[in-house]
Amino acid sequence: MCSLSARLYLSAATVHNKDRKSQVEPPDGVCWRNRAGRAPCNRPHRGASGSRAAGVSVDGEFRPIYCCITEGSGGNGTSRIASTGALLHKVGVTPGPIYGRYPDKEVYRLLLNGNVEVFAQLANELADFLVKAGITYVAGDAVEGFNPVHDVCRFVIDGAVERVRRRTGRVLQNHDFVLDGKPDACPESLHSGVTRLDLDEDALDRKIEAAFAYRELREEVDLALGRFGRGAFGVEYLRPTTTRIMLEQFDRELPAYEEYGQKRVNERRYDEIIRYRQHVLPVRQAIERENQS
Repeated sequence: MCSLSARLYLSAATVHNKDRKSQVEPPDGVCWRNRAGRAPCNRPHRGASGSRAAGVSVDGEFRPIYCCITEGSGGNGTSRIASTGALLHKVGVTPGPIYGRYPDKEVYRLLLNGNVEVFAQLANELADFLVKAGITYVAGDAVEGFNPVHDVCRFVIDGAVERVRRRTGRVLQNHDFVLDGKPDACPESLHSGVTRLDLDEDALDRKIEAAFAYRELREEVDLALGRFGRGAFGVEYLRPTTTRIMLEQFDRELPAYEEYGQKRVNERRYDEIIRYRQHVLPVRQAIERENQS
């Protein structure tokens, strides 16, 4: 399994016992995230970009590979990649070839400056890795509209998966997971294609313990547990990618990050806003053009 994400995603696959596996094991694949580390116990850290890279089965155990675009510094400029690395080592996850590549502020600047070719190249690089590693299952950030970098991460994943299909004819399983929404919620329409992971109490304890061990995220872990409750993190859904559904929603209403950015500008705390149609959607369009060339 390969996971690409903006944050570190602590899934059932990464926290199961060496002698007792989670009730459902995902197939070999890759997980990609936009940041290194994520606040909710079952997700990567906010403020960094990352991805769960690829997972392989070794001696009957699932071994995921994790990739992340940023190093988790967020707005304060302090990298979290050391904490991410320590956590990955603890749960037996291997970092992939794209790992803490950029500071978060640099990614924001790339978006504001319209440097979309950087993200198209990331999609190409991820596709090359997926082919070389023989990945069949990819999971990463969903488009949710709460953070533009997480949404861009999903565009990179979708572009890489499509590029693999065009190059090899192989259709990879491409799944997403929510980072801001309720972690155990899944629309009825997606149930037939979802991978559901159920944790027993011991596995859930280990998962929450691992989340609190990530010192930069302890406050966010507390907030997530208070917001959703402990039980919500005992079930995880890896859903068939919902990108098109969310893009249709953004045609009707602006994503939350744009409204938040405008508020910050009005408060004179931001000078510029990352806007969906001007800065974020062009990334997807550039990746699609690259795949068609």
